[in-house]
Amino acid sequence: EWNELHKLQGRTDIPLNENGRKMAREAGKRYREIHFDICYCSPLIRAKETAELVLEGRTVPIVTDDRLMEMCFGEYEGIENSFALPDWHFRHRSVLWRIRVRKALKNCLPVQAIFLKRL
Repeated sequence: EWNELHKLQGRTDIPLNENGRKMAREAGKRYREIHFDICYCSPLIRAKETAELVLEGRTVPIVTDDRLMEMCFGEYEGIENSFALPDWHFRHRSVLWRIRVRKALKNCLPVQAIFLKRL
């Protein structure tokens, strides 16, 4: 429903919708032959549910970690058609947009890189 309404999800903790569940089950079938020792995912409900559906029927432990949390979009999360708002900074590829994206990625990616190095 959020995707249809063009709402940014970010860190808003919403469950998968039926289409998301269907896609996760299809991925599970597609990747059935791939061996996984463990699955790491974001602690958000939709990420955990996706992992559970992809790995359904398998004995793969699913471990959540805050360092894999989705990027936060602050006040833009949950607003219908948030991409169309005049002040939506990710919509415009201006200098301000590039600075904000770099800052967001600079804060996000190192945390995930540390997570991967510690595996």
